[in-house]
Amino acid sequence: MTRKIRANVTLTIDGREVTVPEGTNMIEAARAVGIHIPHYCYHPSMSIAGSCRMCFVEIEGKPKMALGCETAVAPGMIVHTQTPQVLDARRGMLEFFLINHPLDCPECDRGGECYLQWYSMDHGSGFCRTIEPRRRLRKPNIDPLIDLERNRCVYCSRCVRFLQEIGGERIIGTLSRGDRSHIGTFEYGPIRSIFSGMIIDYCPVGTLTNRPYRFKARPWELAQVQSVCPYCSSGCPVTLWMRGGKIYRVTPQTTPQRGRFHLDWDSRDVICNQGRFGCDFVGWDNRLKGPRVRREGKLTEVSWDEALEEVAHRLTEIRKRYGADAIGFIASSRATCEEMYLLQRLAREVVGTNNVDWRTAFVDGPAAQAASIALSRSTGNINDLEAYDVILVVNADIHLQTPVVSLKLKEAARLGLAKVYYLHYILDNWISRYARGVLHYAPEDTERVLEAIEQRNAAGLREALLNGDAAAADLLESLRTARNGLIVFGLDACSGLFAAPWLWRLQQLAASLGNRWEFLPVTAARNATGAFVVGCQSDRAAGAWIDEPAARTGQRWGIVPPDHAGLSAPEMIEAARKGRLKALYVLGGDDFAAHPWLDSIRPVLERLDMLVVQDVFETPLSERADAVLSGSFFSEKAGTLLDVSGWPSGRFAQGWQRPVEVQDDAVILDVLARKMGRNFGYANGNAVFEEMMRAVNPVCPLRAGELCLQGPGSEMPMRCRHYADAEARFQPQKFYTVLPTYKPSCRLTPGAQPRALEQAPERGDVGTARPELRLVWSPILFGRDELGDRSGIMGPLRDPPWIKVHPDDAKRLGMAEGDTVALESEEFTAGHALVRYWAGLAPGLVYAPQNLIDLRFTKPPRWLPELTLRKAPPLPNVGEDLVTAVHSFVDEYGKRVSYG
Repeated sequence: MTRKIRANVTLTIDGREVTVPEGTNMIEAARAVGIHIPHYCYHPSMSIAGSCRMCFVEIEGKPKMALGCETAVAPGMIVHTQTPQVLDARRGMLEFFLINHPLDCPECDRGGECYLQWYSMDHGSGFCRTIEPRRRLRKPNIDPLIDLERNRCVYCSRCVRFLQEIGGERIIGTLSRGDRSHIGTFEYGPIRSIFSGMIIDYCPVGTLTNRPYRFKARPWELAQVQSVCPYCSSGCPVTLWMRGGKIYRVTPQTTPQRGRFHLDWDSRDVICNQGRFGCDFVGWDNRLKGPRVRREGKLTEVSWDEALEEVAHRLTEIRKRYGADAIGFIASSRATCEEMYLLQRLAREVVGTNNVDWRTAFVDGPAAQAASIALSRSTGNINDLEAYDVILVVNADIHLQTPVVSLKLKEAARLGLAKVYYLHYILDNWISRYARGVLHYAPEDTERVLEAIEQRNAAGLREALLNGDAAAADLLESLRTARNGLIVFGLDACSGLFAAPWLWRLQQLAASLGNRWEFLPVTAARNATGAFVVGCQSDRAAGAWIDEPAARTGQRWGIVPPDHAGLSAPEMIEAARKGRLKALYVLGGDDFAAHPWLDSIRPVLERLDMLVVQDVFETPLSERADAVLSGSFFSEKAGTLLDVSGWPSGRFAQGWQRPVEVQDDAVILDVLARKMGRNFGYANGNAVFEEMMRAVNPVCPLRAGELCLQGPGSEMPMRCRHYADAEARFQPQKFYTVLPTYKPSCRLTPGAQPRALEQAPERGDVGTARPELRLVWSPILFGRDELGDRSGIMGPLRDPPWIKVHPDDAKRLGMAEGDTVALESEEFTAGHALVRYWAGLAPGLVYAPQNLIDLRFTKPPRWLPELTLRKAPPLPNVGEDLVTAVHSFVDEYGKRVSYG
């Protein structure tokens, strides 16, 4: 692919010659040779403010000092950063900052991470010449997650610029003037943004701090664990700050500074609030402790040996009596790659069935198959959007499902890195505001739109759209001139109800665009790409399709599994309903917690002869299980997860010893296989990883010890040993590398063996008349969730149930924005919800976040269900002030994670 390349410029900084691309500013050029120019307001991802005046440098031939943040390099330039004039300017600026700054470092949560502290020690004068009283501003109580101490502010505006430019929300600003200036929200309310927690990290002093973490610990008192967020497929690497088995805070990954690992306040890494504040459930007592087996109708605590013996015995008996295909295995989409690899070995090698899958959320077998084919065609890279000329985002609800993926696409549009076109029947204000073109249509017209684009039919495209001609003409012209591009396709819309026909059309479109176009399916499922790669699904083994003899796993295991595809997760549930599936082994019940037709699945579970649930918490499945095996938190085990592009976004690292009553999930699967007569022969978890990597890519056999990065603990993020300059070293109990960064360099591309839908799926007789209102739905990150529900911080902050309705439809029905309504239908039930106007919704549609309004179908739907809206009494506490309601909980949470 063609990358946008800039010419190089060579200059000298403090006697060191440096070559950087033209347009680079002085701070970044100096950073390239290890020279740090002090700064407060500058950040590489944001606009230049030039307000702090700490980054003065001297340039030979220039009469005045220049600001390093806004001065671009030039050929032959000679720069000095440590002259007496520069050092005196820094001392003077620090003296100005300290005129009104309170000297309350012992009680400030930024202590030990404060750049005002550091720069005062490095560049300050050591004494103060002012005797006047310091300015005092009232301390507001504006947000349940962020504490604002205005008296400490140095007015760098990093928080304001982040939320306006990167966060895309104009929420906070510098209010008033002169010595009355202060940071505040425009409506004196909470900072409503998915990414608001990032301003805590971007603040260089103690003005903005983490409210739930406030006064709980100092940074040097906590163990840093380099890990990865467990929530969505954005796959954000994070640092867990832990003590006593509890997670006190979560931040982007730290880097070595001043002899310790600290937050990199110039990092481009961004994490959302769910990942930052939603992991506080780790270390709480409301978890499964020890295995249990059902005896005389009641779950009874037993020893681990007794529990695994009974599970092995009963599964063996069922296999002898009904055959191997009467047993099924379902993995949580949040399970690690190693756990999924072991589960599919247990199913195929030990039991002898291909009934192993992760695709629980899809409506039926064809939808699951479409997801599999979409993943097999995945070659796009969300981390390198600059490489594409044009990006088409098709029916993807990514802002509410994978916020950081959405952020990267939005930034590609905002910064002009690529021409981004947004195609959807639900337009959000996130990408729509920045995209070059927006194409709006009804969901039934998706195929017409894609066909018209494929055929470059401008008239047909305009006819299918709801929003005019301009975007259509511009899109077709961009496709004509583009050298390459990327199609981003959302898999989760309406539980995959239309995934097959939409994918068929996307295949035809991609073929018409040429082989320099890439494809990227996006799903909310955390490790869907990892599940596909390691073969934890019914039609694919590790590294190969199940019907490919040349790559059969039997050559490695000594046992050849069946050569036909097994049952997908929806098909297993249906087989159990019909009595053909007798036993089900569930590794993690996350995907069942807010399942849209959970009520119809519950009776099915009762019909099974054996239900085994391996999980951390009680779930609707564990309550009905015949055996419950207690697993580990993500902070108590090691394991690899892939992001949506197939990059090993990081590894769970064992940051704390788990309780004696629970066991590592991978160990449970390994021991169970041994109880059933098959010894996998693993010496440790690294051996599982190494075998898995050989199965996925035999050309590049990787070992865990060669994939480890520098870190404050014994973490093991991944790096390919064949990558240039990535030589790693190994010591007992400690892995590290000579490289200073944490970015993984080893990509496991799912699209190495792509497949296609062989024929257009039949749509059936859906009729031509459209009902007055139809329901569309999808899961959202901030809705009900097996992990998110456990969070004492994010749980109370969840929105009240809401639905989106087109303003014309709402007014026609006599409903105002904010009204409470009941959703009535013969096909589903749902709780009451608030009406939100949404002009970006196709008329006649009602959008519902399925895991926020408690959507429950009586059976898997076959088409968009018809519904009516009826006014209902107001929801309780909806009008209550959010900040006041949540502050009390945060105070109570503080007691739970207090010292000791």
